[in-house]
Order: sequence, then C-alpha cells, then structure tokens
Amino acid sequence: MKKYIFKCKLLSDIVLFANTATEGVQDTLDFIPGSNFLGIVAKNYNNFTDSYAVFHSGKVRFGDAHISKNGERSLKSPLGWFVPKDEELSKPYIFHSLDQEMKKKLIKEGKQLKQVRSGWFQKDGLILDIESDFAIKSAHDRDNRRSKDGMMYGYNSIKSGTEWMFVLNIESSIDQKDEELILSSLTGIKHLGKSRSAQYGLVEIEKINIEPSSLSTAELQQDKFLIVYAESRLAFFNDLGQPEMRPGAKHFNLPTGYILRWDKSQVKSQVFSPFNGKNNHHEADRICFNKGSVFVFEKVGSEDLEIEKIATGIGDYLNEGFGNVIVNPAFLKSDLSGFSDLILKKYNSREKNSINGAVAKHEESDNVIQEWISHQKHIAKMENDIYENVVKFVKSNKRRFSNITSSQWGQIRSIASVSDGIDSLIDKLFRVAQGNRSQDRSGSGFLEHGKSAEKWRECKD
Repeated sequence: MKKYIFKCKLLSDIVLFANTATEGVQDTLDFIPGSNFLGIVAKNYNNFTDSYAVFHSGKVRFGDAHISKNGERSLKSPLGWFVPKDEELSKPYIFHSLDQEMKKKLIKEGKQLKQVRSGWFQKDGLILDIESDFAIKSAHDRDNRRSKDGMMYGYNSIKSGTEWMFVLNIESSIDQKDEELILSSLTGIKHLGKSRSAQYGLVEIEKINIEPSSLSTAELQQDKFLIVYAESRLAFFNDLGQPEMRPGAKHFNLPTGYILRWDKSQVKSQVFSPFNGKNNHHEADRICFNKGSVFVFEKVGSEDLEIEKIATGIGDYLNEGFGNVIVNPAFLKSDLSGFSDLILKKYNSREKNSINGAVAKHEESDNVIQEWISHQKHIAKMENDIYENVVKFVKSNKRRFSNITSSQWGQIRSIASVSDGIDSLIDKLFRVAQGNRSQDRSGSGFLEHGKSAEKWRECKD
C-alpha cells in the first residue's frame, strides 16, 4: 500500500461540528476528519475510471488531519493516561499497569486520579494546544436580503495559521490515472468544514516528502498484555450487520487466543450522522469508539501475533479515516510504579510572538531588530493609507451609494473573504452569463442579476 503525507495549512478559521445539527449548542472537533478530504476529491467523482474502488471499497483511505509541529503529526492523548487531581500533566500513570496494591497506596497518599480526556502530544512528549475562537453570526434572510430575525448562531472555530498533517493510503490495485487524479484533486487551495460561503474553511493542501514511520511494536507488556491504541475512530459491525460495541479478538484481526480485558481498557464512544454533499442527504449513523481509546487484550493462547494485520486498519469506514491503530506504543508503557516512560512538556505558543523570535541568535549588531521594526512600520503605514483612501472614497461617493443597503455590502464582504484574489472577486461580482432566459442570467455575478443588478446599475462602475 502506498502512503502519501500531506500538510494542510489553515488560511482562515475553520468550523468543524461533531454532528450535523444546526441548532442548539454544538460540540466542535479538534481534528479534521478524513471524510472532509474525501469530499474534496469526490467533486471529481464522475471523472474517475473506477469511482467505486476509489470512494467505497476502502482501497483509498483518507486519514484524519492532526495538528503538527516541526513536521511531525501529533496524536490524541490516550484515555489510559491518568494524573492526580490538581497536578499538571507531566508524567501520567498508565491505567492498565496499576494493580490493586498501587491503587491502595495512592488512596493512602491522598491522591485521586482523573482521566486525561483532551489534548494532543508528539512522540517526544511535546504537548500541543489547539487555539480556538468564538463568534456569533446571524442567519441570512434570502427573500428580504437581511439578517433573519431571532436566528443567531455561535461558532467555535480553529484559528488560522496552524499546520496540520494527514496520511493518504492507496492500494496498488488502484488505476494509475485515478491515483494521479486523487493527488491533483487534493492539492491547492480548498474549502472545508462548515460555513464555507462565509469567512471560514479556506485551507492550502500540499504533498510533502516525509518517510512515514510506524509506532507499533510486537513486544507484549508483562509478556501477556497486548495494547491497542485508537489513533482514529473505530467502527465495528457484528454478523447481522448491526453496530458492535462489545468487540472481540476477531474484530481486531487477532487470533482467538486473545481476550479483551474491559477492566483494564479505557474507551469512549459517540454517535453522529454525516452529511453527504454529493448525494445531498444524511448517511447512516456512525456508532464508533473515539480517538485515544485504549483496548487491552490478554494473551491466553499460543498463537503467533501478526502486527501487520492490525496496524494496517481494522473495522469499517476505512475510506473516511476510521480504523487506524497503534499496537503496543511506547507512550503506553510504564515503570514499576505505574508511571509512563514518556516525560511530557508543554509547548509555549507565545514564544513565537515574542521579540526574541525576530532576533537571530548570536547577532552582534542591531540590524535584524531594526529591519523588523522598519517592516512593522511599513505595514502600519500601508494599512493607514488603505483606510484613508477608503474614507475619501466614501465621502466623495456617498450619494451614489445611498440606495445600497448594509446587507448588500455584507454580501460583497462575504464574497471577498472567500475569493482567492482580485480576479476571482471581479468574476464573482461582475461575470455576465450569456442567454435570454432568466435561468441563464442566474449564473451571472452577484451584481449582474436579480435585485442587486437594479440597485447597482448606476454605481457599479
């Protein structure tokens, strides 16, 4: 199976809801599901030689994008990590390594453990935070071309400027032309997530040349425990085609000599219904285990273990990024006291905004800091010139635009925020579609058809 690694840079904030509901308080995701990248490629669905093999067979797997730092993709904090309350996450306890004596000792010491349920980390122990923002938006009344009364929405978004990484797996049986079309469809400036027509969802995707590495090992803990960490969401079905929430060895492609120990495992599940934009309807509910879930199997037989059968993907919905696991990872191993072997340290994102970040190390002169100050002064002057020109334009042309409503300006601002450049903006505003029927003219730019064309006839020049 071929593996390609992509970097996804957020050019604007993005909104990713955990479900498809549009009202009420919505939980937001802290990763980009692989189904988003599948949807980007699916826009060319009819151009593929074998569309079924690409999108439905599981031979092409669009992985989830995780936040990255220094060219390394992070992982979700395992649910098997526990820390004492009121203490920072530095060296967590491994839940499945704690026996009854250790737990009694912790109680005597007055330590109450709590589960680590959020956060991202890298294999060297660096903890990454995902910066988010919150905004309140109003729904748009298309008939009256204004904000809809009583319809306000709150958006939790992931801030722009961050870099994310995801893996694309393609089996060798996929047609070469289809593979090339997948790669070309993914790269470039794209839109994903919710509210793409507003100010959200603009990203830039590029393929990077990094050799993929595996964190799975064949070494059992205490010579009998097999640890399976859910790198992505996991979905299983039973023999009757119903969702399976009590999976066994066969669901993990393990021999029958392995028994799942629920008393040592730590898992979390969710239910959501994805929306298929190509088919324009909701699909069947996804009932799955969340990222970071830890499954502990005990070996009771003598069968040999084949790591490849597990690490290459288990369960269903593999094409959407489900089914990726890490077997016996180092970050879930512990010492005799039950502590993790991994020492965690938090990444300070404020350091990148400090003055020191603009000064080169061992710089003997002040040239670098002077250039930085000069550049900041130039940016401030350029922004000031823009504001002055806008104010002058408004004063001299105020009467010409007296009939233009605030919602009209808001629509233009929305179009400008999702345009790739000035040429794209002009096309979306002033494009004239050929034809005599009103249906033909509906393909024109925003200012060239409908009520907008009447209001802007005297002032669109």
